[in-house]
Amino acid sequence: MAEPIAIRPDVLAGIRARWPELADPWSTTVLGEMHDLCERYDAEPVAVLPARFGLVVKAITQDGPVVLRSSPDPHGRHQGAVSTALAQLGVSPRIHEFTATEHGTWTVMDMIEPGIPLGDREALPEPEHVAAMLAPLIGQPAPAPDLPNLVDWLRDRLTDDHLQDLAPGRQVAPADERRTALAILDELAADHVPGLCHADASPWNILTGKDERLYLIDPRGITGEVAYDAAIIALKAATRIPVEATARGLDSMLGIDSDRVLSWVLVAVAARV
Repeated sequence: MAEPIAIRPDVLAGIRARWPELADPWSTTVLGEMHDLCERYDAEPVAVLPARFGLVVKAITQDGPVVLRSSPDPHGRHQGAVSTALAQLGVSPRIHEFTATEHGTWTVMDMIEPGIPLGDREALPEPEHVAAMLAPLIGQPAPAPDLPNLVDWLRDRLTDDHLQDLAPGRQVAPADERRTALAILDELAADHVPGLCHADASPWNILTGKDERLYLIDPRGITGEVAYDAAIIALKAATRIPVEATARGLDSMLGIDSDRVLSWVLVAVAARV
C-alpha cells in the first residue's frame, strides 16, 4: 500500500524559516497541483522522496517511474533553466515538463534508478565517472540571460555578517577568513566566463544510475564554471580523499586547472557553501 502523500513537517518548517511569506500559500495548493499533474500523466504517486525545501514525489506511469518536484523557491525558474540545459546534455534526468505556478514551480522528470545519492554510498565513484558527468558542461553557455552569477552569489555570502543560509551547526566564517576569500574571488573573477554550471554538486545532488553512471540533480540556478563544480565535489569528498588529489585527478581528465579548482575550494569554504 502506498504511503500517504503529504508535506513532511520538517520540510514545511524549513520552508517557513527560509521563505515565511511563501510557505502557507504554497503548502495549501501544492497537493492539488500534484493531483492535477498525476491525472495529466496518468501517474500514481507512491512515495515522498527526501527533500529540504519542497515536495518531491515518486509516481508510476505506464512508461516507468517519474519524479514530481515542487518548490516555493522564488528562484525556481532559474533552477528550471539550468535543469533543462543539463538534461539536454544527458547529465541530468530527462525533463518532461517544467512549469511555474502562482506559488512555486513544478518539474516532472524521469526517475534515475537505482538512484542512490553519492552521500549514501560507502565507496566513492571512480574519477572517470565524475569526469564523464562534468565533461559535457565544459564550454556550454549560460542557459538564460538573466541568471544570477556565481561570483556575485559568493560575494554576497562572504560580505554577509549575519548569513542565515547555513548548514546545521555551522557559523559564519571569521571576518579575516572572508576577507582573504574575497581577494581570491576577485582574482578568479578577472578571467571568469559565466557558463553552464550546476553550482551545488554535493554528494546528495549526484545520483548513481545504471552502470555506475552519475547524474546531477537540483542545480542552484546560477551561471558559473565547471572548475567550481569540480571544487565542490572535491570539498564534499574531503573526508574520504584529499581535496588536492581530487583536483589533480579531474585536472588530468578534464583539462581544468587544478590550482583554479583549489582556489574555488578556499572561497567555498569561507562562504560556507
